[in-house]
Amino acid sequence: QISAEYAEYSNVDGKSWGATAASLYSSRVDRDLRRAALVLLGAVGLVLLIACVNLTNLLIAKALGQRREVAVRAAIGASRAQIARQFVVESLVIAGLGSALGIVVAAMLLDAASILLPDADVFFRAPMAPGARRIPGADGLARVGAGMISLDSATLLFTCGVAAVVSALIALVPAMQSASLRPIEAMRAGGRGGTATGFHGFGARGALVTAQIALALVLLAGAGLMIKSAARLQGTGIGVNAEHVLTARVDLPSGAGGASISGTATFPNAGYNAEKRRIFFTQLADRIRALPGVDSVGVANCPPVSGGCSSTIAGFERGQFKVRPGMPSVGVHWASPEYFSTVGIQLRKGRLFTAEDRAERPRVVLVNETAAKAFWPNADPIGKTITLGASGYEAGAEVVGVVSDVRYSTIESASVPDAYIPFLQAPQARMRLFVRSRLDQGSLVAAIRQEVRQLDSSLPLSEIKTMDERVGDAMWRTRVAAWLFSAFAGLALLLTAVGIFGVMSQTVSQRIPEIGVRMALGAEGRDVLGLVLGRAGMLTAIGITAGIAIALGLTRVMTALLYETEPGDPSTLAFVALLLAAVALAACYLPARRAARVDPIVALRYE
Repeated sequence: QISAEYAEYSNVDGKSWGATAASLYSSRVDRDLRRAALVLLGAVGLVLLIACVNLTNLLIAKALGQRREVAVRAAIGASRAQIARQFVVESLVIAGLGSALGIVVAAMLLDAASILLPDADVFFRAPMAPGARRIPGADGLARVGAGMISLDSATLLFTCGVAAVVSALIALVPAMQSASLRPIEAMRAGGRGGTATGFHGFGARGALVTAQIALALVLLAGAGLMIKSAARLQGTGIGVNAEHVLTARVDLPSGAGGASISGTATFPNAGYNAEKRRIFFTQLADRIRALPGVDSVGVANCPPVSGGCSSTIAGFERGQFKVRPGMPSVGVHWASPEYFSTVGIQLRKGRLFTAEDRAERPRVVLVNETAAKAFWPNADPIGKTITLGASGYEAGAEVVGVVSDVRYSTIESASVPDAYIPFLQAPQARMRLFVRSRLDQGSLVAAIRQEVRQLDSSLPLSEIKTMDERVGDAMWRTRVAAWLFSAFAGLALLLTAVGIFGVMSQTVSQRIPEIGVRMALGAEGRDVLGLVLGRAGMLTAIGITAGIAIALGLTRVMTALLYETEPGDPSTLAFVALLLAAVALAACYLPARRAARVDPIVALRYE
């Protein structure tokens, strides 16, 4: 109904405009971020599966060592439920200890989140949200970021509940296996508990190890792809020279009234009209430029890699601006003449803005190279007319120069058509200062804040960051994903190595009599070593093959997170496969060496 009524009253050039409904969640959290969260949740799930496999192997090994004990309990009347309860309780104890340790580690890792997640400056009203920090010298501003993230009770209850339920379910596997044994056979087998598969078979534990290896390879592949993507993103230029450039935002109150541009102002009752905006930012830039150690100062409304600022549609005929279907979109940026040299934007053709490009002079604009190629592919753009859906430029403006491309949206996005409007011709209320200086950031910020207060003591200085910090913030999503994937992959690799070591150690212990017979019949230590390593190598090869097949399918969901990196990158898959193979063989080397040093007489006596 709202859409129908809106369309009825908003008919433009015979084409009705409508409205669409969207949830607050979908409008505030972009699709790529949601996809990244789901991918990371999937990585957590893989780590959980690997931990489950490890715990299952641990409990099976324990159950094999307790076969005689279980048989005795069954012989004297213990029911299957009582036997199962013993395994479940032991598993829950392990889960409880692990959960407690996990909560402590998670609380410690939250502090590391401040390194990975960017901060943001926001206006606040008391009381502030927990974790927000007041900015000294900036009334009404607070800095929010990773400090606002905390472990809440709902999250802790959910994770502890998952750990308990999963542990209890896993405990049922060895419980049912032990409960199904005949007491006489179990007591005859003793505490060793063979597997009836020997070195050449797989058995349930071998299959579990293979699954561990496959899952670990998937996580390693994801981590490798994210690291490679982050490295390529780090080397991507954004079109400006970010070194030694400080940025800060100044918001002027709008209105026809206004404070005098000197001394103190009556804010917030005062307002700045267009002329007062021009005077304020011109004088502020001159004051900052006069500070010792400052090389240059520019003013613009939109910093690079900030998610994009303003955009409109463009036409190419002078006269009344009319909206027509198919009109191209163009980013609009208001900038002072000094902005381009301060941030290092290069002039490709024509001229830059000058102090003469004021409101009373003919309208002029600059365009970037992408706009020049898109709008005038076979002509010189200098002197051409462009009309913009921006106040004062609907009737058309002359293109006086072409500048190099800058990535204003994201560091991953391709360059789009951009147009620059002289700030002196159309002063805006919300602008950013760009200051190139080698001074210490703290002293430079204090000096800039003092100059702002000299002009208007009520104005806050916000979003104070260097351009290098802005570039780093623009990479936060890729950086966080790479860090988390690497942490998950490292944990998976450790769990897999422990799992392989445990399985091979117990296999060697169970097969000591077999090893003794082989050595008594003439087998040498290197033959036994090759036998154990061969079994481990077979399990590893099967796991790696399965892992590569799974990774080729699952890593496709990471496409939105990758930059100039294919999901099935062969070099990454080959590297992680070799790494996993090396770790797996290293994990089983000690059990294999132990097997190779078995004394045949001791082994046969053990039998």
